[in-house]
Formats: sequence, structure tokens, C-alpha cells
Amino acid sequence: MFTRTLLAGADRFVHALVRQDVAPGTTTTAVPPGAPGGLESLAARPYWTLAKRVIRLADGRAQVLCQVLAPAAAAAEVVDCLLSLGGGPWRSPASDDEFDHWLSAAPTSRALVLPAHYSAGELWFACPFRAADLWPRMLAAGARAGQAVGYQTNLYACRPALPVLRELARNHDRLQRRPGVPARLQALQTLLEARARRSRWLVEEVLMLG
Repeated sequence: MFTRTLLAGADRFVHALVRQDVAPGTTTTAVPPGAPGGLESLAARPYWTLAKRVIRLADGRAQVLCQVLAPAAAAAEVVDCLLSLGGGPWRSPASDDEFDHWLSAAPTSRALVLPAHYSAGELWFACPFRAADLWPRMLAAGARAGQAVGYQTNLYACRPALPVLRELARNHDRLQRRPGVPARLQALQTLLEARARRSRWLVEEVLMLG
């Protein structure tokens, strides 16, 4: 499998990826999108980043890309992980040029959802958005407009530090005592605080249309 070695100061990382091309009308375990199947168990490892990208082209074909970025010492484990993915067949790039082409082959327009900023002591709300739930509507909109649509999810190892957990608890307490907050928002904040205490990774989702 073709891999790349990246340098970040004194640290060395391995970057590897595999791709699956799906014909129109073909059912595959890799589509619709979601967390990278078979990769979640590795997401809690320090300094590992996992990503899965699904692109539905205007002609009905789909491309699925799975990536792993990890410390160079784990190169053999990264390759074994990607080679053992289900729902294949998966292909690895054969050269540097093909590696670059696969990474750049995505819709050109990307919309990023930015989190709200808040100051210490200020009440804030958060909701567990799941961009993957919008996938059927994205597919329908892309088909009507004759455009490609894409979805990417990234997983990062994440264990919230004690100050973060304390601020979550304080915010939750302020929220519970605030009059007029709908019960559904109260329940969502309670759920998020509970999840943060046992969290192993952070999920970042991006929807693409172009």
C-alpha cells in the first residue's frame, strides 16, 4: 500500500488512504455516510486522526475515501487496518500524483458550521447535530440541481480535561435554573454533559455541495 510520511517538527507521521468507486444503483455498506466503519476502535489512540468522505457525483456514481493519519511507528498497523476494511473492494493510490488527486477530488464549494463563541460565566447552548441525518435530503437536492454532494466525518482522540468538565457542569447548572428554557433544550444539555464525561473522541462533520 502506498503511504506518505509527514514531518511536524521532530515528529513523524504516516498518512494512508483507500478509495472505493461505487457504480450507480449499487448498494454498499460504505454508503450512506457515517463514522468510518471498522475504524472507530482506533479513534481513542493518542495522535491518531481518522476520516471518511462520501461523494455522490451528479451521474449517480459515488466515491468513498477512508484516511488514517498516525505516528510513523504505527505505519504497519495503519496499513493492516485499511486492508481489513469491509464493504470493498478498496484501492490504494499507486503514486504521489494519484494520492493528491484523490484528496482533491471533492466538491469545490464547502459550507462549514462554526460553533458559537462564549465567555466564562456566560450561558451557552449546544445541540448534538448529526449532519449525516441530512444525507437523503442532500442527495435529493443534488439530483434536482445536477450537482455533486459530499459528506466528510473526522474522528480525533479526545479526553476532556477537568477544567472543561467543570465548565460543562457549571453551565448545566445555570441552564437548569434559568426560567423559560424549553424542556427539550434542557434534556439535550444534560445528555451532552453525560456524554462528555465518557467521551473518547471528537466527531467533526462537513457537508459539501458543488
